[in-house]
Amino acid sequence: MFTRFLGSQSASPEGKLKFADVPAAELADRFGTPLYVLSGPDMRAAIREFVAADPEARISYASKANGALSVLRIARDEGIDVDVASEGELEGGIRAGFEPRQITLHGSNKSDSELKRAAELGVAAVVLDHISEIERLGAFAKKTVNVMIRLAPGVDPETHEAISTGQADTKFGFGILDGSANQALKSVLDHPNLNLTGLHVHVGSQLMNSDAHTDAIKKMADFAISRDLDLEELCVGGGIGIRYTASEKPESFAEHCGRIKR
Repeated sequence: MFTRFLGSQSASPEGKLKFADVPAAELADRFGTPLYVLSGPDMRAAIREFVAADPEARISYASKANGALSVLRIARDEGIDVDVASEGELEGGIRAGFEPRQITLHGSNKSDSELKRAAELGVAAVVLDHISEIERLGAFAKKTVNVMIRLAPGVDPETHEAISTGQADTKFGFGILDGSANQALKSVLDHPNLNLTGLHVHVGSQLMNSDAHTDAIKKMADFAISRDLDLEELCVGGGIGIRYTASEKPESFAEHCGRIKR
């Protein structure tokens, strides 16, 4: 019954669910239901484990996972950055105390107001996902804006099709195989106010190992090397998935980071 417990979840001798020794029934009485419970100490421990696995990496919390300000502040206090995928998430990051240089704006179908606000703030980077974003961001940029190009590397991960985003026919990013990545690269390099700092891939979510990640980063690195790009960062998107069932065995953060760096 309790094989799915993670972190500080436990059961009382009577079989009652507890979170960090606080009975779930007590939380329900206090806050009502439905109720989403997140353990601050568990989140801090996970962040610290990830950071320790590769102290040289830039690790970002995905705001879309849970954009509550108290959750964002935990990530900020632990010294990591934040990825945002909307103007609301961008404002949430600012309100939680992140400096613009700690914020990366990504996501598909960005609005004019999102691109304009990111340019005004001077975020760490805007991840470009469509050719129109290059043109519109360039028009809003009154000063140099750092950007990354999201590549579709042609990697089909072993996950549910609804959360698979790295295959050749994906609607996300610029395809390496169809030449659209070359078109995006030329457009960015030709624009005086856009500064290419890196490349980005996200092959899918809820992956139990790094097989797809390593395939994608090899293709991303080959793309950069073959075009003689001088980049600050290669972003491999999401990390390892979450164990929902006893049969799922996700890689450790240390193994994941080790395989990515190799």
